[in-house]
Amino acid sequence: VYTGATGVLADRFDPAGTLAEIRRTGVTNIPGAPPMYAAWTQQPEAGEVLAGVRLMISGASPLPPVVLEQLRTSVGRPIYEGYGLTETAPVVASTLASGEAKPGSVGRPVPGVELKLVDAFGDETHEDDPGEIVIRGANLFSGYWPDGSGGPDEEGWFRTGDVAYADEDGDLYLVDRRKELVLVNGFNVYPREVEDVIAEHPAVAESAVIAVPHPFTGEAVKALVVPKKGAQLTPEDVTAHCATRLARFKCPTVVQIVPELPHSATGKVAKGRLRARERERSG
Repeated sequence: VYTGATGVLADRFDPAGTLAEIRRTGVTNIPGAPPMYAAWTQQPEAGEVLAGVRLMISGASPLPPVVLEQLRTSVGRPIYEGYGLTETAPVVASTLASGEAKPGSVGRPVPGVELKLVDAFGDETHEDDPGEIVIRGANLFSGYWPDGSGGPDEEGWFRTGDVAYADEDGDLYLVDRRKELVLVNGFNVYPREVEDVIAEHPAVAESAVIAVPHPFTGEAVKALVVPKKGAQLTPEDVTAHCATRLARFKCPTVVQIVPELPHSATGKVAKGRLRARERERSG
Protein backbone atom coordinates (compact mmCIF):
# COMPACT_ATOMS: atom_id res chain seq x y z
CA VAL A 1 0.00 0.00 0.00
CA TYR A 2 2.78 2.42 0.97
CA THR A 3 4.62 1.94 -2.32
CA GLY A 4 1.52 1.79 -4.51
CA ALA A 5 2.16 -1.86 -5.38
CA THR A 6 -0.56 -4.16 -6.61
CA GLY A 7 -1.87 -6.55 -3.97
CA VAL A 8 -3.04 -9.96 -5.19
CA LEU A 9 -5.49 -11.61 -2.78
CA ALA A 10 -6.80 -15.17 -2.82
CA ASP A 11 -10.12 -16.16 -1.24
CA ARG A 12 -8.50 -19.30 0.19
CA PHE A 13 -5.13 -20.99 0.02
CA ASP A 14 -4.97 -23.74 -2.56
CA PRO A 15 -1.38 -24.78 -3.50
CA ALA A 16 -1.97 -25.31 -7.22
CA GLY A 17 -4.43 -22.42 -7.54
CA THR A 18 -2.19 -19.86 -5.86
CA LEU A 19 0.79 -20.90 -7.96
CA ALA A 20 -1.34 -20.40 -11.07
CA GLU A 21 -2.30 -16.94 -9.78
CA ILE A 22 1.35 -16.05 -9.12
CA ARG A 23 2.18 -17.03 -12.69
CA ARG A 24 -0.84 -15.21 -14.17
CA THR A 25 -0.34 -11.90 -12.35
CA GLY A 26 3.46 -11.87 -12.18
CA VAL A 27 3.70 -11.67 -8.39
CA THR A 28 7.16 -10.51 -7.28
CA ASN A 29 6.88 -10.49 -3.47
CA ILE A 30 5.26 -13.07 -1.20
CA PRO A 31 4.64 -12.59 2.52
CA GLY A 32 3.53 -16.02 3.69
CA ALA A 33 3.34 -18.57 6.47
CA PRO A 34 5.26 -21.89 6.68
CA PRO A 35 2.30 -24.13 5.74
CA MET A 36 2.03 -22.28 2.41
CA TYR A 37 5.67 -22.86 1.50
CA ALA A 38 5.54 -26.46 2.72
CA ALA A 39 2.50 -27.11 0.50
CA TRP A 40 4.21 -25.54 -2.51
CA THR A 41 7.20 -27.87 -2.19
CA GLN A 42 4.80 -30.70 -3.06
CA GLN A 43 3.80 -29.07 -6.37
CA PRO A 44 6.00 -30.10 -9.33
CA GLU A 45 5.68 -26.68 -11.00
CA ALA A 46 6.63 -24.68 -7.88
CA GLY A 47 10.29 -24.22 -8.79
CA GLU A 48 9.50 -22.80 -12.21
CA VAL A 49 6.69 -20.51 -11.01
CA LEU A 50 8.45 -19.15 -7.92
CA ALA A 51 11.69 -18.53 -9.82
CA GLY A 52 10.15 -15.25 -10.98
CA VAL A 53 9.49 -14.05 -7.43
CA ARG A 54 12.09 -11.57 -6.12
CA LEU A 55 11.36 -11.87 -2.41
CA MET A 56 9.78 -14.58 -0.27
CA ILE A 57 9.15 -13.85 3.42
CA SER A 58 7.87 -16.22 6.07
CA GLY A 59 6.37 -15.43 9.45
CA ALA A 60 3.62 -16.37 11.94
CA SER A 61 5.33 -19.64 12.98
CA PRO A 62 8.73 -21.32 12.61
CA LEU A 63 9.77 -22.29 9.09
CA PRO A 64 11.09 -25.89 9.01
CA PRO A 65 14.72 -25.83 7.77
CA VAL A 66 13.92 -28.64 5.32
CA VAL A 67 11.33 -26.41 3.59
CA LEU A 68 13.83 -23.54 3.33
CA GLU A 69 16.41 -25.83 1.72
CA GLN A 70 13.91 -27.44 -0.66
CA LEU A 71 12.78 -24.09 -2.05
CA ARG A 72 16.30 -22.65 -2.05
CA THR A 73 17.32 -25.58 -4.24
CA SER A 74 14.31 -25.53 -6.58
CA VAL A 75 13.82 -21.75 -6.86
CA GLY A 76 17.39 -20.55 -6.53
CA ARG A 77 16.74 -18.03 -3.75
CA PRO A 78 15.97 -18.28 -0.04
CA ILE A 79 12.91 -17.59 2.04
CA TYR A 80 13.66 -14.80 4.51
CA GLU A 81 12.21 -15.53 7.93
CA GLY A 82 11.04 -13.04 10.53
CA TYR A 83 9.82 -12.90 14.09
CA GLY A 84 7.35 -10.55 15.70
CA LEU A 85 4.30 -10.10 17.89
CA THR A 86 1.11 -8.10 17.72
CA GLU A 87 2.44 -6.18 20.74
CA THR A 88 5.50 -5.05 18.74
CA ALA A 89 3.64 -3.73 15.69
CA PRO A 90 4.69 -6.42 14.60
CA VAL A 91 8.26 -7.08 13.37
CA VAL A 92 11.09 -7.63 15.86
CA ALA A 93 13.75 -9.48 13.87
CA SER A 94 14.36 -10.73 10.33
CA THR A 95 17.00 -12.55 8.36
CA LEU A 96 16.72 -9.56 6.01
CA ALA A 97 18.39 -7.58 8.81
CA SER A 98 21.28 -10.04 8.95
CA GLY A 99 21.42 -10.54 5.19
CA GLU A 100 21.63 -14.32 5.36
CA ALA A 101 18.77 -16.82 5.54
CA LYS A 102 20.27 -19.36 7.93
CA PRO A 103 18.15 -22.50 8.41
CA GLY A 104 16.17 -22.19 11.65
CA SER A 105 17.15 -18.57 12.29
CA VAL A 106 14.85 -15.52 12.46
CA GLY A 107 17.80 -13.17 12.00
CA ARG A 108 18.68 -10.03 13.93
CA PRO A 109 16.62 -7.20 15.41
CA VAL A 110 15.42 -4.66 12.87
CA PRO A 111 16.68 -1.06 13.25
CA GLY A 112 15.12 0.73 16.22
CA VAL A 113 14.48 -2.42 18.24
CA GLU A 114 16.59 -3.35 21.28
CA LEU A 115 16.59 -7.01 22.26
CA LYS A 116 18.16 -9.13 24.96
CA LEU A 117 17.82 -12.69 26.23
CA VAL A 118 17.31 -13.15 29.96
CA ASP A 119 17.03 -16.04 32.40
CA ALA A 120 14.32 -16.59 35.01
CA PHE A 121 15.99 -14.00 37.27
CA GLY A 122 16.14 -11.30 34.57
CA ASP A 123 19.90 -11.62 34.01
CA GLU A 124 21.23 -11.75 30.45
CA THR A 125 22.18 -15.23 29.27
CA HIS A 126 25.53 -16.26 27.80
CA GLU A 127 26.06 -17.02 24.11
CA ASP A 128 24.24 -20.19 22.97
CA ASP A 129 22.22 -20.33 26.21
CA PRO A 130 18.45 -20.04 25.70
CA GLY A 131 16.70 -17.12 27.33
CA GLU A 132 13.42 -15.27 27.20
CA ILE A 133 13.26 -12.56 24.53
CA VAL A 134 12.87 -9.10 26.07
CA ILE A 135 12.29 -6.09 23.81
CA ARG A 136 12.49 -2.31 24.04
CA GLY A 137 11.63 0.21 21.32
CA ALA A 138 9.18 2.76 19.96
CA ASN A 139 7.33 -0.08 18.23
CA LEU A 140 6.00 -1.46 21.53
CA PHE A 141 2.40 -1.20 22.63
CA SER A 142 1.60 0.55 25.91
CA GLY A 143 -0.42 -2.30 27.45
CA TYR A 144 -3.46 -4.49 27.02
CA TRP A 145 -6.96 -3.10 26.66
CA PRO A 146 -8.85 -1.90 28.57
CA ASP A 147 -6.66 -0.89 31.52
CA GLY A 148 -3.22 -0.85 29.89
CA SER A 149 -1.87 -3.69 32.05
CA GLY A 150 0.88 -6.09 30.99
CA GLY A 151 2.87 -3.55 28.99
CA PRO A 152 6.58 -2.64 29.17
CA ASP A 153 8.19 -2.19 32.59
CA GLU A 154 9.40 1.12 34.00
CA GLU A 155 12.59 0.88 31.91
CA GLY A 156 10.62 0.18 28.73
CA TRP A 157 11.36 -3.56 28.46
CA PHE A 158 8.64 -6.03 27.46
CA ARG A 159 8.90 -9.75 28.21
CA THR A 160 7.58 -11.73 25.23
CA GLY A 161 7.31 -15.21 26.74
CA ASP A 162 9.29 -16.57 23.78
CA VAL A 163 12.56 -18.44 24.31
CA ALA A 164 15.52 -18.14 21.93
CA TYR A 165 19.30 -18.29 21.73
CA ALA A 166 21.78 -16.30 19.65
CA ASP A 167 24.75 -17.67 17.70
CA GLU A 168 28.19 -16.09 17.51
CA ASP A 169 26.98 -13.72 14.76
CA GLY A 170 24.08 -12.46 16.86
CA ASP A 171 21.45 -14.25 14.79
CA LEU A 172 18.45 -15.48 16.78
CA TYR A 173 17.02 -18.99 16.87
CA LEU A 174 13.60 -19.45 18.44
CA VAL A 175 13.32 -22.35 20.83
CA ASP A 176 9.67 -22.18 21.87
CA ARG A 177 7.03 -20.50 23.99
CA ARG A 178 7.63 -20.85 27.73
CA LYS A 179 4.05 -22.00 28.23
CA GLU A 180 4.47 -24.79 25.64
CA LEU A 181 7.47 -26.33 27.41
CA VAL A 182 7.08 -30.06 28.18
CA LEU A 183 8.62 -31.20 31.49
CA VAL A 184 9.62 -34.87 31.38
CA ASN A 185 11.05 -36.00 34.72
CA GLY A 186 12.11 -32.39 35.29
CA PHE A 187 13.93 -32.14 31.94
CA ASN A 188 12.94 -29.41 29.48
CA VAL A 189 11.61 -30.54 26.11
CA TYR A 190 10.93 -27.77 23.62
CA PRO A 191 8.23 -28.86 21.15
CA ARG A 192 9.82 -27.07 18.23
CA GLU A 193 12.97 -29.20 18.45
CA VAL A 194 10.87 -32.35 18.20
CA GLU A 195 8.72 -30.89 15.38
CA ASP A 196 11.84 -29.99 13.36
CA VAL A 197 13.07 -33.58 13.60
CA ILE A 198 9.67 -35.01 12.63
CA ALA A 199 9.54 -32.62 9.64
CA GLU A 200 12.67 -34.28 8.24
CA HIS A 201 10.77 -37.55 7.66
CA PRO A 202 9.97 -37.72 3.92
CA ALA A 203 6.35 -38.81 4.51
CA VAL A 204 5.47 -35.99 6.94
CA ALA A 205 3.58 -32.88 5.83
CA GLU A 206 3.15 -31.21 9.22
CA SER A 207 3.24 -31.96 12.94
CA ALA A 208 2.43 -30.47 16.32
CA VAL A 209 3.92 -31.50 19.66
CA ILE A 210 2.15 -30.93 22.97
CA ALA A 211 2.45 -32.07 26.58
CA VAL A 212 0.19 -34.79 27.94
CA PRO A 213 -0.05 -36.07 31.53
CA HIS A 214 2.01 -39.14 32.42
CA PRO A 215 1.72 -41.14 35.66
CA PHE A 216 5.49 -41.66 36.08
CA THR A 217 7.21 -38.72 34.38
CA GLY A 218 4.69 -35.95 35.13
CA GLU A 219 4.37 -35.02 31.48
CA ALA A 220 5.11 -36.83 28.24
CA VAL A 221 5.60 -35.75 24.63
CA LYS A 222 2.70 -36.30 22.24
CA ALA A 223 3.04 -35.72 18.50
CA LEU A 224 0.12 -35.22 16.14
CA VAL A 225 1.38 -35.87 12.63
CA VAL A 226 -0.17 -35.16 9.23
CA PRO A 227 1.20 -37.39 6.43
CA LYS A 228 1.83 -36.08 2.94
CA LYS A 229 -0.90 -36.78 0.42
CA GLY A 230 -0.68 -40.38 -0.73
CA ALA A 231 2.09 -41.27 1.72
CA GLN A 232 1.96 -44.27 4.05
CA LEU A 233 2.94 -43.33 7.59
CA THR A 234 2.51 -45.13 10.91
CA PRO A 235 3.15 -44.00 14.50
CA GLU A 236 5.99 -46.53 14.62
CA ASP A 237 7.63 -44.83 11.61
CA VAL A 238 7.63 -41.52 13.49
CA THR A 239 8.94 -42.90 16.78
CA ALA A 240 11.70 -44.83 15.01
CA HIS A 241 12.77 -41.71 13.11
CA CYS A 242 12.83 -39.60 16.29
CA ALA A 243 14.87 -42.23 18.14
CA THR A 244 17.75 -41.71 15.69
CA ARG A 245 17.89 -37.94 16.29
CA LEU A 246 16.66 -37.15 19.80
CA ALA A 247 17.50 -38.04 23.38
CA ARG A 248 15.15 -40.68 24.72
CA PHE A 249 13.24 -38.31 27.03
CA LYS A 250 12.53 -35.98 24.09
CA CYS A 251 11.05 -38.68 21.85
CA PRO A 252 7.25 -38.77 21.54
CA THR A 253 5.65 -41.27 23.87
CA VAL A 254 2.39 -40.96 21.94
CA VAL A 255 2.09 -40.45 18.18
CA GLN A 256 -1.27 -39.84 16.55
CA ILE A 257 -1.64 -39.77 12.76
CA VAL A 258 -4.27 -37.15 11.84
CA PRO A 259 -5.66 -35.89 8.50
CA GLU A 260 -5.10 -32.23 9.39
CA LEU A 261 -4.22 -29.80 12.17
CA PRO A 262 -6.23 -26.72 13.21
CA HIS A 263 -4.71 -23.38 12.23
CA SER A 264 -5.27 -19.80 13.27
CA ALA A 265 -6.07 -17.05 10.78
CA THR A 266 -2.34 -16.21 10.59
CA GLY A 267 -1.33 -19.76 9.68
CA LYS A 268 -0.07 -20.89 13.08
CA VAL A 269 -1.00 -24.32 14.37
CA ALA A 270 -3.68 -23.67 17.00
CA LYS A 271 -2.06 -25.61 19.82
CA GLY A 272 -4.52 -24.18 22.33
CA ARG A 273 -7.26 -26.11 20.57
CA LEU A 274 -5.15 -29.25 20.55
CA ARG A 275 -4.46 -28.96 24.27
CA ALA A 276 -8.17 -28.36 24.95
CA ARG A 277 -9.09 -31.49 22.99
CA GLU A 278 -6.50 -33.45 24.98
CA ARG A 279 -8.00 -32.25 28.26
CA GLU A 280 -11.45 -33.34 27.08
CA ARG A 281 -10.09 -36.77 26.09
CA SER A 282 -8.37 -37.29 29.43
CA GLY A 283 -10.97 -35.89 31.66
